[in-house]
Amino acid sequence: MLKRVRFIQETLRRMIRVIMTPYPIDIGKFTTKMLEEVLPKYKDELGIDFSDIIVYPGPQPRESADIELIKDNEIVGRINVKTSVTGDLRTTLRKLASTIKTGELGAVIIFTLCYKDEENAEVRLIIALIPEEILKHYRIEDIMETIYEKMDAKAKEEHFSKIEPLALNDALELERTRTALEARDMAEVAGKEARKAREMAEEARKAADEAREEAKKACEMAEKAKKEAEKIREAVERIEKLLKNLVEKL
Repeated sequence: MLKRVRFIQETLRRMIRVIMTPYPIDIGKFTTKMLEEVLPKYKDELGIDFSDIIVYPGPQPRESADIELIKDNEIVGRINVKTSVTGDLRTTLRKLASTIKTGELGAVIIFTLCYKDEENAEVRLIIALIPEEILKHYRIEDIMETIYEKMDAKAKEEHFSKIEPLALNDALELERTRTALEARDMAEVAGKEARKAREMAEEARKAADEAREEAKKACEMAEKAKKEAEKIREAVERIEKLLKNLVEKL
């Protein structure tokens, strides 16, 4: 029995892959279509060579899946996507197992809160990729345990102290809070810059007033110097005239 359990666990670890987005996500804009941007970066993880993606964020044709992977105008892979809205991974896996079709790859989207420490955390997206045969032939509890195990491994790899599944409404609330705090910080920075600009403008105005005052004083001094020069010129002319008269009398 123990050997069977170990064999099952090893098979699950090998077959189930877990991807974490490399940056905090903008949950407000998130839809299944986001995978159109994410999945091409993980071709090796998917094990499928494709050049294009068709995404059906809403209802899709009966023969299609949520996502179709295309190569040379042919479908080379189909992905059935389920989002863990409540944070209850067991329910999401059961829903995926009940809807998975032959030849499809299952994908579970899990919102998580990733802690750097007790006070700093950010919302990240976990995508668990699960082959159809795993969903059909293994217990949901074993699949879920493997996903959590791989999430713990991702936490260590990304230097998080822990990763916790998050309900979508909680994730949205956290994202709104984060956005509000960022907006507040930006407003504070803008306010400081505005105050600094006003102070610089006031200093510039004072400097301009002082420059005008100095220029006025310089003009007054120049005018005074001009008048003094005129007086000296007139005095010199009078002296020259007196000298001329004196010379003539001699």
